[in-house]
Amino acid sequence: MGRARKTPQDQALLKAIALFWREGYEGVGTRMIEEETSITRFTLQTVYGGKRALFLTALDLYLDLLLGSIDAALADQSLQSLIAWLEDLPVPAGLKGALNPGCFMVNSMGGFPAEEADIAARATRFFTHLKGHFQTILQKARDAGTLRVDIDLEDATMILLSCATTRALANKSGGPVFPMSALNQAAANLVASWRS
Repeated sequence: MGRARKTPQDQALLKAIALFWREGYEGVGTRMIEEETSITRFTLQTVYGGKRALFLTALDLYLDLLLGSIDAALADQSLQSLIAWLEDLPVPAGLKGALNPGCFMVNSMGGFPAEEADIAARATRFFTHLKGHFQTILQKARDAGTLRVDIDLEDATMILLSCATTRALANKSGGPVFPMSALNQAAANLVASWRS
């Protein structure tokens, strides 16, 4: 059973997500954490284990919320739900008031070296989760005869992962070069073209 209301720690973590998402890990200092999240220096060290641990805790909560919203959007595992998700990526309920450009996970991947194990593990969780949904949806469509026989399932899965990542990067960069509505519709149209 879900909790009826957020605890102060939940609220502080949501504020930490917004802060790190907006400024990046290197752009956030202890004073900024205190001012924007109400997490004192003492609490930062004794409860969270420092700035890096707070960042990773915030990233984990973000992934929980994001992947939960993806699970809900793709719950029926149909091509139609995938098309709808590609057209308009739903915002996780806990993040509606604290959104910044792009995706906190994808942004974080760009802010650390590739060999950074803590970030790589979370990126693996993110992409493995997405890949699992895409593979399941495409396989179910293939089994049901609603996916064209010439569509290679592994290639299609990788194209969808690329679409999801590109949308996050384009949303972060913004501007007229990558209009989100056009990218979203192109991805949705591509999947729609795979139907038999």
